[in-house]
This record gives sequence, structure tokens and C-alpha cells, in this order.
Amino acid sequence: MDQLTRFLSGGVPGGFWPYFAATLILLFVYFFVMRYSEVVHKKNFRKVIFGIIGLIYITYIPVRLARPPKPTNVYVGILPLQWARVSLDSTEIRSQSEWSGAGWGLSEMTVAIGEKVSPGHLHFLRPEWLTQSIDSITDEISSDTGKLFTWARLVKLDYLVSGTFDIEKTQIRARYVLWDTHQEIKLREFEERLNKDSFPADIEKISKALATEIFTVADEDADWKKNEGNDYKSGRISSYFWGRSLLASNRVDSALAVFQMTLKADSTSPLGWLGTGLAYGEKMIAEKNEKDREIFRKRFELHLKRSSQLSEQFELPLINLAWYYCFIKPEPRYLDAEFAMLAANGLYGRDYQVYHILSFMQKMRWESFGMPSKEAILLRALEINPAGFETYLELGREYMSRSRGNDIWIRKALEQYQIAIKMKPKDWRAILSLAQAADLMGSYDYAIDLLIRAQRIFPDKADVYYNLGIMYQHKAEVFKQKRQFKEETEQNIKAEANFIKTVEINNSAYAHLYLGYIYDRMNKREDAIREFRLVMKLLSPKDPYREEARKKLREYFPDVEG
Repeated sequence: MDQLTRFLSGGVPGGFWPYFAATLILLFVYFFVMRYSEVVHKKNFRKVIFGIIGLIYITYIPVRLARPPKPTNVYVGILPLQWARVSLDSTEIRSQSEWSGAGWGLSEMTVAIGEKVSPGHLHFLRPEWLTQSIDSITDEISSDTGKLFTWARLVKLDYLVSGTFDIEKTQIRARYVLWDTHQEIKLREFEERLNKDSFPADIEKISKALATEIFTVADEDADWKKNEGNDYKSGRISSYFWGRSLLASNRVDSALAVFQMTLKADSTSPLGWLGTGLAYGEKMIAEKNEKDREIFRKRFELHLKRSSQLSEQFELPLINLAWYYCFIKPEPRYLDAEFAMLAANGLYGRDYQVYHILSFMQKMRWESFGMPSKEAILLRALEINPAGFETYLELGREYMSRSRGNDIWIRKALEQYQIAIKMKPKDWRAILSLAQAADLMGSYDYAIDLLIRAQRIFPDKADVYYNLGIMYQHKAEVFKQKRQFKEETEQNIKAEANFIKTVEINNSAYAHLYLGYIYDRMNKREDAIREFRLVMKLLSPKDPYREEARKKLREYFPDVEG
């Protein structure tokens, strides 16, 4: 039925249903008049009604033919191959050998080939997009097919490649499988050998063969003429892949050392400059010292610009420049980011990062990409990359900003956050966002359960206890309105315990303020005064919550506190 509706609707604004509804209404009027009317000239009335219906479809058919239905989006993911052995020897190799990036390399190169030649509705998800969509893509998820398919369907993958590789004396042996994630069946199984001496040529050959197999099983055509030029032609490509795999596992210093080694061996390779720039960018983000941060900023910018200069058709340096320009602190460089995004989009128009970055910019910049609203931008980003964890969070925030309480927008936000937390169950931002959405919906028990789970993950995080205290406070307010004083007191005691834990970890003025309110309701005068006075000391005179504490103190001491 869905396929039939999609075929009939095509790309016509509003689809087939408005025309169909208009036809039904006209037919109802026709049969009603023909049966019950005694004054209408029925022959002429019949001509008018069927003339209008004919006009509707004479209008609709050319519009439908001019706007055929868009092809259904198809998503392909290629996980970086995992190590086949888990022994001391293989661990030592993994930390020291440049060939340990071969598993990442097969994934990145296949995607690089596939995204160049694929039609617009067939999306190859880059390996970094996949690895960022889950807390960690480990040997466990790759070997457990149940978990693998659950995750793959969550990020809407239609086809998935996973597998293992091992290093022998002079060869790398790769075993991988192409899966249909919907039917959970194995479509193809491969075993390939890559010789270390001919690694660049071998990995390109295998990647192209894998991309061809994907096009075959998906019944899609590839435009192989677009696969001209290859930014991966470098004698040190194995070192670059090694560095990318280290960067994906957050081993930034090791990755930087490997990229620098790659650059020394081949200073004309855009890959070496790209990798080194990415590593400097990560170091810049983590650096606290402003002087060192500025040094890393200059280095990352220099290296990424040099990479794009060496290959004008290489999109990755440009989009990463835009990413860092937009999120650089303390002063984002939105104009530079926009120029880099336009250049990247001109080379490859299906990079979700373009739209994710655009959503943080001013509305005037959306026009450059023909986007009408932030919601449309973020939905486009997720259409390209349904594994975009950060985008789900941002779309949820956008819906939250529109909400005025328990309404349709808060429910939409909840949907986005639920997807995000399934991707990363241990991510604090996802947990807190989902808890806050549940709080606005009045689902306090659900929010509290989420935060108690977060407490087990982050036992020393003050924000967990602070938000738990707030949830218990909101629950207490419900019991207060119902005049259930015993239950209200129980919730206040729980809130008090969490706020006390908050100030033990982090002497938060806002937690002291909540404690003051709790003690005020419990008629603990001395404790309430102590807490409100602490708020006065900790907050600046400009903070509006300081005024709240002062008002409460005036109630106790109308002639003294000022």
C-alpha cells in the first residue's frame, strides 16, 4: 500500500491524497443531489461534476509526470574490520605496526569510491560517522550478530559490511561479510589477502571490488566515470590509515606521531596533511592553556589548508576546516566556515556535516543552501546520515525550544533523544536531555530512573545529583497540589540528600538555593537562613537568583538583610 501511494503521489506538493479527497467529496455531492434533489437539472449537473473531476486529473497527471517519486534512500555502512586474534602478540602488533590500520583503510577507501560513483539516493556512511554513533564499536558488537543488527537498524542501514583481519609475515588476511540488515541474512562472504609490498594497489583493488558487490546486491547503477583522480595514491597510505584508526579510538598523541611520520615520508600527500591537521584540531579542543591552544589552532588550520591546496578535489580537508571554524572557541569564524562549507558542498553535496554545521549559523546563511528553517536543515542532515548522534541531540533541542509544556513538540523532542540514548546509553548529554524532556511531560518517575542510572555511570558527577534533586522537587510539587503531605515530605527529603551531595562535590550556589527552599518548607529556619546567605556570598550581584535569596532573607529579617 505504501509503495502504491508513493507511486501515485510522486513529488507532487501534497501528494495524491488531496486530489483523491476532492474527488470523493465531488462524488458524494453528485450522488446526494442526483438522489434527493427535485430542482437541479441532473443532466447538466452530471456534466459539471464530471467536468470538474476531469479537470482535476488533467491538471494532476502532467504535474505527476513532471515530478516522479524520489528514489527510496538506501544506506550502506562498512565497519572498520576488527582484529581476528586477541593475544599478547596481536596486542603488541596493534600498538606498534602501521598495518594495524588496514581494517579502517578498507572501510574508508570503499566509502570514498562508493560515494563518488553512487546515485543520489544511495548513501555510503563514512566510517567516522559510524564510530561516532555508538559509545564504542568493539570486537563484541562486531562478533555478536544480534547486537550488530539491532544497532544497524537503529541507524537505518540497509546493507552492512563487517569482519576481521589478521597480520601474517608479509600479508594481511581480511575476512568480511556483506549483510542484508532487514532480513538478517548473509549476502556475500569474502576472504582477501593484501601484500604489504603492494598494499596501496591491493587495498584500492579490493575496495573497488567490494563497492561493485554492494551496487550489485542493492540493484543500483554506478557512474564509474566519476571515479577519476585518487587522493589515496600514496606510498605511506598504510600509515595514514593507522593514524585514522588511532584517532577514532581517541589516542590523539599516538595518531599525531603517526601522521607526522606519514608526512615526513611523503610531504606531497594530502592525506598526511589532513591527518596531522585533524590531530592538531583535537589537541586544540582539549587544551586548557590559551597560549598552547592558539599554537594548535594555527597548526591545524595550516595543515588542513595545505591538504586542500595539494588536491583541489579533496573534500575532507574543507569540511573539517568548516567544522573547526564553526565550533572554535572563544570566537567562532562563521564567514570562514561558510566559505569552506560551500567549497566542500560543491565537491560532494551529500556530506551531512555541511547541514549540521549550518544549523548553528544565522538564518541569513541558510539561504546559501536553500534551507528554510533549522528543523529542515537538521532533517536533511539526518536524511544523509541517520547515524548522526549529535544531530539527533540538536534536533531534540530545536523541538524543546518550541515547546510550551506537554505538547507535540516535547513529544517530538523525546523521540529524538530516545534514538540518541539508544546509540550512546552512557552519554551524559543524551541522558540529561531525555530526562529534561520527560520532566516537561510530567513523567518524573521516568526522568528519575534515567538519572539514577546515570548516577551509577557517573558516581562523582555533581550535575547528576543536582538534576536528581530538581526532579524530586518537581515530584514533591505534584504531591503538594494533591495535599498528600507525607509523600511530599518524602520527595523533599530525597531532593535534600541529592542537593547536599551536589555541594559536597561542587559547591554550587544553585544547589544551596534549592536547599534553602526545602528547609523553608520544612520550617527549618536556621538551616534555611544559612543556605540563603551562602547563595548571597557565592553569586555575583548581577545574577537574578541572588535576588531570590535576598527576598527570602528579607522575609526572615525585614529590617536587617539588604
